[in-house]
Amino acid sequence: MRFLSPVLLLSCLLIPVASVQAVSSSMAQTGFSGILRVPHAESLPFGDFSINYQWEDNIDYDTCYGCGAHKTVLMGVGLLPGLEFTVQNTHKLISDGPGWSGTHSSDLSFSAKYDFKPFLPEQWFSFALGVQDYGGAASKHRNLYGVASKEFFADTPYDLRLTAGYGQGDARNQMGSDYLQGAFAGIEWQPFSWLQLVSDYDGTGVNGGFKLLSAENWLPYGWQANFSYQLYSGSVTANRDNQWMGLGLTLPLAVGSDAKRYTREGVDEFYQIEAMPEQQIKQQVAADKQKQGKQLQANIPSLSALEQKDQQNQQSELLLKILVDYGFENVRIGWRETTLVVSLENNLFNWNELDGLGVALGLIVDNSDAQSFEFHLLNNQIAVLKVTGKSKTFRDYLHQKSDQAVKTHGLTISNQVSALSDVTWYSQRQASGNFVPRFIFSPHLRSAMGTEFGVFDYSLALSSNLQISLWSGGVVDVRHLLPVAHSDSYDDGEYFANARHKSEVDRILFHQAFALPGAIMTQFSAGQIYKSYRGVLNETRWESATGTHRIKTEVGDFRHENNDYSYRPVLAAYRYYLRGLDLAVEGRYGQHWSGDLGGSLSLKKWFGDMSVNLTYQNTSCDRSKREYSCSADGYAEKHEYAGLTFQFPFGTRKNSAPTLGLQIKTLEQWGYGYRSRINNHANYIGGNRGGASNLQYNVDQQYFNRDRLSKSYIESNMQRLRESYSAYAH
Repeated sequence: MRFLSPVLLLSCLLIPVASVQAVSSSMAQTGFSGILRVPHAESLPFGDFSINYQWEDNIDYDTCYGCGAHKTVLMGVGLLPGLEFTVQNTHKLISDGPGWSGTHSSDLSFSAKYDFKPFLPEQWFSFALGVQDYGGAASKHRNLYGVASKEFFADTPYDLRLTAGYGQGDARNQMGSDYLQGAFAGIEWQPFSWLQLVSDYDGTGVNGGFKLLSAENWLPYGWQANFSYQLYSGSVTANRDNQWMGLGLTLPLAVGSDAKRYTREGVDEFYQIEAMPEQQIKQQVAADKQKQGKQLQANIPSLSALEQKDQQNQQSELLLKILVDYGFENVRIGWRETTLVVSLENNLFNWNELDGLGVALGLIVDNSDAQSFEFHLLNNQIAVLKVTGKSKTFRDYLHQKSDQAVKTHGLTISNQVSALSDVTWYSQRQASGNFVPRFIFSPHLRSAMGTEFGVFDYSLALSSNLQISLWSGGVVDVRHLLPVAHSDSYDDGEYFANARHKSEVDRILFHQAFALPGAIMTQFSAGQIYKSYRGVLNETRWESATGTHRIKTEVGDFRHENNDYSYRPVLAAYRYYLRGLDLAVEGRYGQHWSGDLGGSLSLKKWFGDMSVNLTYQNTSCDRSKREYSCSADGYAEKHEYAGLTFQFPFGTRKNSAPTLGLQIKTLEQWGYGYRSRINNHANYIGGNRGGASNLQYNVDQQYFNRDRLSKSYIESNMQRLRESYSAYAH
């Protein structure tokens, strides 16, 4: 690798000069954003995700995986303003075959850094506190540190950032026993927007190199790439005075117009979106009315009959056809005196119910002369949301120009859905969703990460899920798994062989949900889950009027077809929603799937339709209760875990409407995450400790927009309604 140094450096210096900008940030070799081997006081920007691969020269494959030079997979996320959370996997070989091996073993660890910049005067300096690989078993990168950074000569060719800090290292640290032990320092000079010259002292020696950075508009969707190269190291630690180089990609977690909603300081509820030109809106609305009017003429017996029709019926007939033709289901239109009442179900928009809400409300106010309206959103024919408003006020809100100050929307949003007995209905329910087969396709992944069997082992299958609505709240739910591929550690006779996917039907369930008074929803599920478990489950959910508070319970009773253990989860959870950060904080306590008793605390941060979940779990098993499987799993009584999970919709934002009597859909939420055991001498993962039923067809996901159908959430995301209306209504 050493011969590349003069070639790369010369090529950098020959590139034409670009515009000057502030010193950029990227990831260091391990554990945090920083220089080469030390952190600086900047954190990853709020809402950014960074994935990096760093490989070091002179790796000694004859020593242990936690000794000396190594390769690193490094993933960081700006979870909250100022808070950076990082996961890293250090290894020497990704795999050299199946089985237990010190050569392809790896170390998985979590780290965090908080930048106190918002609490310091802007002209001062940045200051951050960080922790790396603390609480884990067999820690190879443990340290604590405080660090300050100050930028000088900003917006000039002499723009540089100086960093100084103090750390508490660990004698077992793979980077060296003196790594971040005591004082450390660094300098970053960015003469051009695409080039940084960097050097740092990490406690073991001085390092030097450079970083190449992509310009702002080189990559799409706000992505930025970087290349790091450590040319020199004077480390006194054995096998650490090496060169290393790395590639990184940083991208926003929120996509599309949602990306404008998240700034470095937090959430901007009034971000600007591109509005459809007013003249174009008027032309399209007029064209829609003319088209629908022609289609309705065949059903009108005579001109005299038309003249006798009530004006409300004319509007109802026109609007009903527009909504049904668009693809909404279970559509019903009526009147409460002069208020237009509409109820319908959205099975079109897959990422967020707010897309369907924006389109439906837009079509209603564009195609009706009613002064006020009342809208009921259904899910599986159960009303879950009521929206009322003045037609002109909301129409003006949708049609406002992008350069105007955001107007008031005038909507009243409630989860207290009132009875509709006093409504004069124009028609019965149209475009019924009953007995329409809905096929949902998605990947299904089982994996092991950072084990003694390899960096990443997996079994991948195609999930084919059939859901059929029978009546209000009643659904049949069947899933088949088809194996696609797997790693060698899932081969027959290998350690993970029993977890390899097989071609099988692993889920056959019947769900029945009921809406109860007081904003309570309950669902009963019965049948087979995870191939071998048979039993019943109840989920019950209550949410406050604003959606700030939610209480949820889960009670189940299952048996495994091949053992005599009971699986009886009894769990209660409370969630608090912080509107200003799009953040849900949830605590859960009770008896878990395997019989272990304890609780968990999780932070779920939303970035548009992507969520990042940070979770702490602590449960214990009473081994005297032999009826539960945790009593015989061979692991310690008490288990603590820390984990990170990403959840996002899989597939297109909008599905096609049912055709030929069926609908093909993609999954509204697909997740992948990992947890690591902490505060224990060993890192054994204890079966399904801390587990729950984790039904895909659960109340939050199927009825409440992945727990995002509250007054507080919708009012915070009103611009999403405007954006979806502009993009999809016509």
